[in-house]
Amino acid sequence: NNQMSDFGGPAVLVDITNTALDASVVISGNTIFQAAGLLPATTAAIDVGLAGAQTHAAVDILDNTISFGPGATAAAFPAPPAVAVEAHAIKLAGELNGVTVTGNALDGGSLGGNGGEPAASGIYLATTSSRFGPIDANDQVDVSLNEVSGFVNGISIYDETGAAFGGLPAANQVNIVRNAIAGNDDFGVRSGASNAVTGICNWWGSATGPAGAGPGTGDAVSTHVL
Repeated sequence: NNQMSDFGGPAVLVDITNTALDASVVISGNTIFQAAGLLPATTAAIDVGLAGAQTHAAVDILDNTISFGPGATAAAFPAPPAVAVEAHAIKLAGELNGVTVTGNALDGGSLGGNGGEPAASGIYLATTSSRFGPIDANDQVDVSLNEVSGFVNGISIYDETGAAFGGLPAANQVNIVRNAIAGNDDFGVRSGASNAVTGICNWWGSATGPAGAGPGTGDAVSTHVL
């Protein structure tokens, strides 16, 4: 239940290397306003990285409001400089044994991008990270009941070491279910080879479903999204 604004890096940083997270972490009820022009590239407002090859306690990211740019609240900060960065609301990387992202309102404020990948995203899941290692097939990541809008990609699933979208292991337990993912510029959910992510029962901004690899006219999904 904190209010935070205008950082030069993450508002909340969980950085666990070379050991296990022994006690659960709950990040809940916070309101984060961020002028995107203050951030370096590829920064997330809530940034969670957990060392690979470890068994970690749970991380719950619940009921937070994260907004970028002057569209969030003009009274909170002036308009940011005309700088386009790959800013993200929430980033997850490493051995994600039990991570829940539920009930968050993520507003990109029509963030652009400067050509890097992945482009500005509401939720960015790094399937392989040079710092934290890869996500494991037995890891559990549940993304539900979030509202994600105003980004280039609502949700990006990206392999940092391979510099390509996708990279989820077989039989992965990454579930993107019952979210409102609408009003994002390029993709609602973008992933890639070689294994699919579960993205069912979401609202994509149209009753016809998602565009792209989907059947409808809502926010697009890429290949390898179920």
